[in-house]
Amino acid sequence: MTKRIFRSILTVTLTVLVASLLLIVGVLHGYFQDRVLEELARSTAYIARGVEENGMAYLGDDLPKSSRITWVASDGTVLYDNWEDEASMGNHADREEIQEAMMLGKGSASRYSDTLSQKTVYYALRLSDGSVLRTSDTNYSVWMMVLQALQPVALMMLLAFILAMALASRVARQLVEPINAIDLNDPAGSETYEELTPLLSKLRSQQRQIQRQMRDLKRRQEEFTAITENMSEGFLVIDQETRVLTYNSAVLRLLYAQVPTEEGESVYALNREAGFRRCVEEALAGRRCEQLLEKVWDGGEFVDENALSVAVNRLRAKLADAPIRTVYGLGYQWAVD
Repeated sequence: MTKRIFRSILTVTLTVLVASLLLIVGVLHGYFQDRVLEELARSTAYIARGVEENGMAYLGDDLPKSSRITWVASDGTVLYDNWEDEASMGNHADREEIQEAMMLGKGSASRYSDTLSQKTVYYALRLSDGSVLRTSDTNYSVWMMVLQALQPVALMMLLAFILAMALASRVARQLVEPINAIDLNDPAGSETYEELTPLLSKLRSQQRQIQRQMRDLKRRQEEFTAITENMSEGFLVIDQETRVLTYNSAVLRLLYAQVPTEEGESVYALNREAGFRRCVEEALAGRRCEQLLEKVWDGGEFVDENALSVAVNRLRAKLADAPIRTVYGLGYQWAVD
Protein backbone atom coordinates (compact mmCIF):
# COMPACT_ATOMS: atom_id res chain seq x y z
CA MET A 1 0.00 0.00 0.00
CA THR A 2 2.88 2.37 0.83
CA LYS A 3 4.48 1.77 -2.58
CA ARG A 4 1.20 2.44 -4.38
CA ILE A 5 0.64 5.72 -2.52
CA PHE A 6 4.28 6.67 -3.13
CA ARG A 7 3.98 6.05 -6.87
CA SER A 8 0.70 7.96 -7.07
CA ILE A 9 2.06 11.01 -5.24
CA LEU A 10 5.28 10.95 -7.25
CA THR A 11 3.41 10.67 -10.56
CA VAL A 12 1.09 13.55 -9.71
CA THR A 13 3.99 15.72 -8.53
CA LEU A 14 6.06 15.12 -11.66
CA THR A 15 3.05 15.65 -13.92
CA VAL A 16 2.29 19.00 -12.27
CA LEU A 17 5.97 19.94 -12.45
CA VAL A 18 6.32 19.19 -16.17
CA ALA A 19 2.99 20.86 -16.98
CA SER A 20 4.01 23.96 -15.01
CA LEU A 21 7.36 24.09 -16.80
CA LEU A 22 5.72 23.89 -20.22
CA LEU A 23 3.15 26.51 -19.23
CA ILE A 24 5.87 28.87 -17.97
CA VAL A 25 7.88 28.43 -21.18
CA GLY A 26 4.79 29.14 -23.30
CA VAL A 27 3.82 32.20 -21.27
CA LEU A 28 7.36 33.61 -21.30
CA HIS A 29 7.67 33.07 -25.02
CA GLY A 30 4.43 34.96 -25.63
CA TYR A 31 5.55 37.71 -23.26
CA PHE A 32 8.93 38.10 -24.95
CA GLN A 33 7.28 38.17 -28.38
CA ASP A 34 4.98 40.97 -27.24
CA ARG A 35 7.98 42.89 -25.86
CA VAL A 36 9.84 42.44 -29.15
CA LEU A 37 6.84 43.79 -31.06
CA GLU A 38 6.56 46.80 -28.74
CA GLU A 39 10.27 47.53 -29.13
CA LEU A 40 9.98 47.28 -32.90
CA ALA A 41 7.04 49.69 -32.85
CA ARG A 42 9.03 52.26 -30.86
CA SER A 43 12.15 51.97 -32.99
CA THR A 44 10.14 52.07 -36.23
CA ALA A 45 8.35 55.25 -35.14
CA TYR A 46 11.70 56.83 -34.20
CA ILE A 47 13.31 55.93 -37.55
CA ALA A 48 10.19 57.03 -39.44
CA ARG A 49 10.49 60.56 -38.02
CA GLY A 50 14.08 60.69 -39.19
CA VAL A 51 13.18 59.49 -42.68
CA GLU A 52 10.28 61.96 -42.88
CA GLU A 53 12.65 64.84 -42.07
CA ASN A 54 15.87 63.81 -43.85
CA GLY A 55 14.85 61.16 -46.37
CA MET A 56 17.43 58.63 -47.54
CA ALA A 57 20.21 60.57 -45.88
CA TYR A 58 18.97 59.48 -42.48
CA LEU A 59 19.37 55.80 -43.39
CA GLY A 60 23.13 55.80 -43.14
CA ASP A 61 25.74 53.61 -41.54
CA ASP A 62 25.07 55.12 -38.13
CA LEU A 63 21.91 53.04 -37.65
CA PRO A 64 22.36 49.86 -35.58
CA LYS A 65 22.52 46.55 -37.47
CA SER A 66 20.80 44.53 -34.73
CA SER A 67 17.41 45.04 -36.42
CA ARG A 68 16.65 44.83 -40.07
CA ILE A 69 15.32 48.06 -41.63
CA THR A 70 13.53 48.06 -44.98
CA TRP A 71 12.02 51.04 -46.83
CA VAL A 72 9.40 50.11 -49.40
CA ALA A 73 7.81 52.42 -51.96
CA SER A 74 4.04 52.60 -52.37
CA ASP A 75 4.23 50.23 -55.34
CA GLY A 76 6.17 47.61 -53.38
CA THR A 77 9.65 48.43 -54.71
CA VAL A 78 12.39 48.13 -52.10
CA LEU A 79 14.11 51.49 -51.72
CA TYR A 80 16.51 50.57 -48.91
CA ASP A 81 17.54 47.54 -46.82
CA ASN A 82 20.38 47.54 -44.30
CA TRP A 83 21.00 43.76 -44.57
CA GLU A 84 20.52 43.04 -48.26
CA ASP A 85 21.12 44.75 -51.60
CA GLU A 86 17.79 46.37 -52.42
CA ALA A 87 18.42 45.97 -56.15
CA SER A 88 18.37 42.18 -55.81
CA MET A 89 15.22 42.08 -53.67
CA GLY A 90 11.82 41.39 -55.20
CA ASN A 91 8.66 43.41 -54.91
CA HIS A 92 7.26 43.53 -51.36
CA ALA A 93 3.73 44.64 -52.14
CA ASP A 94 2.40 41.18 -51.37
CA ARG A 95 3.88 41.01 -47.89
CA GLU A 96 1.25 40.81 -45.15
CA GLU A 97 2.65 43.54 -42.94
CA ILE A 98 3.19 45.88 -45.94
CA GLN A 99 -0.39 45.45 -47.15
CA GLU A 100 -1.76 46.03 -43.67
CA ALA A 101 0.33 49.18 -43.19
CA MET A 102 -0.79 50.60 -46.53
CA MET A 103 -4.41 50.05 -45.58
CA LEU A 104 -4.40 50.86 -41.85
CA GLY A 105 -1.27 52.90 -41.37
CA LYS A 106 0.58 50.20 -39.49
CA GLY A 107 0.86 46.43 -39.62
CA SER A 108 2.68 43.50 -38.12
CA ALA A 109 3.33 39.87 -38.97
CA SER A 110 5.56 36.99 -37.98
CA ARG A 111 7.02 34.21 -40.09
CA TYR A 112 8.67 30.99 -38.98
CA SER A 113 11.77 29.50 -40.56
CA ASP A 114 11.92 25.70 -40.34
CA THR A 115 15.54 25.71 -41.46
CA LEU A 116 16.79 28.06 -38.75
CA SER A 117 14.10 27.19 -36.16
CA GLN A 118 13.60 30.93 -35.76
CA LYS A 119 10.62 33.27 -35.87
CA THR A 120 10.97 36.71 -37.45
CA VAL A 121 8.66 39.48 -36.23
CA TYR A 122 7.91 42.36 -38.64
CA TYR A 123 6.47 45.80 -37.91
CA ALA A 124 5.58 48.24 -40.68
CA LEU A 125 4.57 51.92 -40.55
CA ARG A 126 3.16 53.98 -43.42
CA LEU A 127 4.88 57.33 -44.07
CA SER A 128 3.23 60.54 -45.28
CA ASP A 129 4.27 59.97 -48.90
CA GLY A 130 2.59 56.53 -48.99
CA SER A 131 5.81 54.54 -48.65
CA VAL A 132 6.25 52.03 -45.84
CA LEU A 133 9.09 51.69 -43.35
CA ARG A 134 9.51 48.18 -41.95
CA THR A 135 11.70 46.85 -39.16
CA SER A 136 12.13 43.24 -38.13
CA ASP A 137 13.80 41.19 -35.43
CA THR A 138 14.39 37.48 -35.02
CA ASN A 139 13.88 35.34 -31.95
CA TYR A 140 14.03 31.61 -31.37
CA SER A 141 11.01 29.30 -31.28
CA VAL A 142 9.75 27.78 -28.04
CA TRP A 143 11.49 24.45 -28.62
CA MET A 144 14.73 26.16 -29.60
CA MET A 145 14.59 28.13 -26.36
CA VAL A 146 14.05 24.89 -24.45
CA LEU A 147 16.99 23.23 -26.24
CA GLN A 148 19.24 26.18 -25.46
CA ALA A 149 18.30 25.94 -21.79
CA LEU A 150 18.36 22.12 -21.77
CA GLN A 151 21.28 21.73 -19.37
CA PRO A 152 19.99 24.00 -16.59
CA VAL A 153 16.44 22.71 -17.13
CA ALA A 154 17.63 19.09 -16.88
CA LEU A 155 19.51 19.88 -13.69
CA MET A 156 16.46 21.61 -12.26
CA MET A 157 14.25 18.64 -13.23
CA LEU A 158 16.67 16.20 -11.58
CA LEU A 159 16.69 18.18 -8.35
CA ALA A 160 12.90 18.46 -8.48
CA PHE A 161 12.62 14.70 -9.07
CA ILE A 162 14.81 13.92 -6.04
CA LEU A 163 12.83 16.35 -3.91
CA ALA A 164 9.54 14.89 -5.15
CA MET A 165 10.71 11.36 -4.28
CA ALA A 166 11.67 12.41 -0.76
CA LEU A 167 8.40 14.25 -0.19
CA ALA A 168 6.33 11.43 -1.69
CA SER A 169 8.06 8.85 0.52
CA ARG A 170 7.50 10.93 3.64
CA VAL A 171 3.85 11.64 2.85
CA ALA A 172 3.21 7.96 2.03
CA ARG A 173 4.65 6.88 5.40
CA GLN A 174 2.60 9.49 7.24
CA LEU A 175 -0.55 8.21 5.54
CA VAL A 176 0.08 4.49 6.00
CA GLU A 177 1.60 4.29 9.49
CA PRO A 178 -1.62 5.30 11.34
CA ILE A 179 -3.56 2.77 9.27
CA ASN A 180 -1.12 -0.04 10.08
CA ALA A 181 -1.28 0.91 13.76
CA ILE A 182 -5.05 0.43 13.99
CA ASP A 183 -5.98 -2.17 16.62
CA LEU A 184 -8.68 -4.27 14.95
CA ASN A 185 -9.82 -5.54 18.34
CA ASP A 186 -10.36 -1.99 19.54
CA PRO A 187 -10.59 0.39 16.55
CA ALA A 188 -12.03 3.19 18.65
CA GLY A 189 -8.92 3.27 20.83
CA SER A 190 -6.52 3.79 17.93
CA GLU A 191 -4.93 7.21 17.45
CA THR A 192 -5.28 8.26 13.81
CA TYR A 193 -5.94 11.39 11.79
CA GLU A 194 -9.46 12.75 11.49
CA GLU A 195 -10.02 11.48 7.95
CA LEU A 196 -9.90 7.87 9.22
CA THR A 197 -12.78 8.34 11.67
CA PRO A 198 -15.44 7.00 9.24
CA LEU A 199 -13.24 3.95 8.57
CA LEU A 200 -12.83 3.25 12.29
CA SER A 201 -16.57 3.55 12.84
CA LYS A 202 -17.17 1.08 10.02
CA LEU A 203 -14.61 -1.35 11.47
CA ARG A 204 -16.16 -1.08 14.92
CA SER A 205 -19.63 -1.78 13.50
CA GLN A 206 -18.38 -4.75 11.47
CA GLN A 207 -16.53 -6.13 14.50
CA ARG A 208 -19.71 -6.08 16.57
CA GLN A 209 -21.58 -7.76 13.72
CA ILE A 210 -18.91 -10.47 13.41
CA GLN A 211 -19.01 -11.11 17.15
CA ARG A 212 -22.79 -11.53 17.03
CA GLN A 213 -22.48 -13.91 14.09
CA MET A 214 -19.79 -15.94 15.87
CA ARG A 215 -21.94 -16.27 18.98
CA ASP A 216 -24.88 -17.33 16.83
CA LEU A 217 -22.77 -19.90 14.96
CA LYS A 218 -21.39 -21.28 18.22
CA ARG A 219 -24.89 -21.64 19.64
CA ARG A 220 -26.11 -23.40 16.51
CA GLN A 221 -23.08 -25.69 16.54
CA GLU A 222 -23.77 -26.64 20.13
CA GLU A 223 -27.42 -27.32 19.30
CA PHE A 224 -26.40 -29.43 16.30
CA THR A 225 -23.89 -31.41 18.36
CA ALA A 226 -26.43 -32.04 21.11
CA ILE A 227 -28.97 -33.34 18.56
CA THR A 228 -26.57 -35.63 16.70
CA GLU A 229 -24.97 -37.05 19.86
CA ASN A 230 -28.36 -38.13 21.15
CA MET A 231 -29.17 -39.98 17.93
CA SER A 232 -28.98 -43.76 17.91
CA GLU A 233 -28.36 -43.68 14.17
CA GLY A 234 -24.93 -42.97 12.85
CA PHE A 235 -24.38 -39.48 11.36
CA LEU A 236 -21.41 -38.89 9.05
CA VAL A 237 -20.68 -35.99 6.67
CA ILE A 238 -17.78 -36.05 4.20
CA ASP A 239 -16.69 -33.88 1.27
CA GLN A 240 -15.91 -34.82 -2.32
CA GLU A 241 -12.35 -35.67 -1.30
CA THR A 242 -13.69 -38.21 1.27
CA ARG A 243 -12.47 -36.03 4.14
CA VAL A 244 -14.52 -36.32 7.32
CA LEU A 245 -16.29 -33.06 8.10
CA THR A 246 -18.46 -34.07 11.06
CA TYR A 247 -19.79 -37.21 12.77
CA ASN A 248 -21.43 -38.41 15.93
CA SER A 249 -20.48 -41.09 18.43
CA ALA A 250 -23.07 -43.54 17.05
CA VAL A 251 -21.32 -43.81 13.67
CA LEU A 252 -18.05 -44.70 15.37
CA ARG A 253 -19.82 -47.37 17.34
CA LEU A 254 -21.58 -48.80 14.30
CA LEU A 255 -18.40 -48.84 12.21
CA TYR A 256 -16.31 -50.18 15.10
CA ALA A 257 -13.99 -47.24 14.50
CA GLN A 258 -11.80 -45.04 16.64
CA VAL A 259 -11.99 -41.27 16.88
CA PRO A 260 -10.08 -39.75 13.89
CA THR A 261 -6.61 -38.69 14.99
CA GLU A 262 -6.22 -35.93 12.35
CA GLU A 263 -8.51 -33.19 11.19
CA GLY A 264 -9.76 -33.84 7.65
CA GLU A 265 -8.82 -37.53 7.81
CA SER A 266 -10.19 -39.76 5.04
CA VAL A 267 -13.41 -41.61 5.81
CA TYR A 268 -11.75 -44.83 4.68
CA ALA A 269 -9.64 -44.73 7.83
CA LEU A 270 -12.82 -45.44 9.82
CA ASN A 271 -13.63 -48.64 7.96
CA ARG A 272 -11.76 -50.39 5.21
CA GLU A 273 -14.35 -52.97 4.18
CA ALA A 274 -15.12 -53.20 0.48
CA GLY A 275 -18.83 -52.80 1.14
CA PHE A 276 -18.32 -49.58 3.07
CA ARG A 277 -16.04 -48.19 0.37
CA ARG A 278 -18.62 -49.02 -2.27
CA CYS A 279 -21.33 -47.20 -0.32
CA VAL A 280 -19.11 -44.13 0.03
CA GLU A 281 -18.45 -44.07 -3.72
CA GLU A 282 -22.15 -44.47 -4.50
CA ALA A 283 -23.05 -41.65 -2.11
CA LEU A 284 -20.46 -39.32 -3.66
CA ALA A 285 -21.95 -40.13 -7.06
CA GLY A 286 -25.39 -39.08 -5.78
CA ARG A 287 -26.86 -42.54 -5.54
CA ARG A 288 -28.40 -44.36 -2.61
CA CYS A 289 -26.61 -47.39 -1.21
CA GLU A 290 -27.41 -49.93 1.50
CA GLN A 291 -24.81 -52.37 2.80
CA LEU A 292 -24.77 -54.78 5.69
CA LEU A 293 -21.42 -54.63 7.44
CA GLU A 294 -20.74 -57.91 9.25
CA LYS A 295 -18.27 -58.30 12.13
CA VAL A 296 -17.38 -61.31 14.23
CA TRP A 297 -16.12 -61.38 17.77
CA ASP A 298 -12.86 -63.09 18.56
CA GLY A 299 -12.97 -62.46 22.28
CA GLY A 300 -10.86 -59.33 22.26
CA GLU A 301 -11.85 -57.14 19.35
CA PHE A 302 -14.00 -57.17 16.27
CA VAL A 303 -12.40 -58.52 13.09
CA ASP A 304 -13.59 -58.69 9.52
CA GLU A 305 -15.46 -61.88 8.69
CA ASN A 306 -13.61 -62.19 5.40
CA ALA A 307 -10.22 -62.07 7.11
CA LEU A 308 -11.29 -64.77 9.58
CA SER A 309 -12.62 -66.99 6.78
CA VAL A 310 -9.30 -66.76 4.94
CA ALA A 311 -7.42 -67.71 8.10
CA VAL A 312 -9.69 -70.71 8.75
CA ASN A 313 -9.37 -71.92 5.18
CA ARG A 314 -5.61 -71.76 5.42
CA LEU A 315 -5.73 -73.73 8.65
CA ARG A 316 -7.95 -76.37 7.05
CA ALA A 317 -5.51 -76.65 4.15
CA LYS A 318 -2.60 -77.29 6.48
CA LEU A 319 -4.56 -79.68 8.69
CA ALA A 320 -6.24 -81.90 6.17
CA ASP A 321 -8.28 -83.74 8.77
CA ALA A 322 -8.83 -80.76 11.08
CA PRO A 323 -12.36 -81.03 12.60
CA ILE A 324 -13.23 -77.33 12.04
CA ARG A 325 -16.94 -76.90 11.56
CA THR A 326 -18.79 -73.76 10.46
CA VAL A 327 -21.67 -72.83 12.74
CA TYR A 328 -24.05 -70.32 11.11
CA GLY A 329 -24.64 -67.30 13.30
CA LEU A 330 -21.77 -68.20 15.65
CA GLY A 331 -18.65 -68.68 13.59
CA TYR A 332 -16.42 -71.75 13.70
CA GLN A 333 -16.24 -74.67 16.12
CA TRP A 334 -13.68 -77.38 16.74
CA ALA A 335 -15.66 -80.59 16.40
CA VAL A 336 -14.67 -83.35 18.81
CA ASP A 337 -16.33 -86.74 18.45
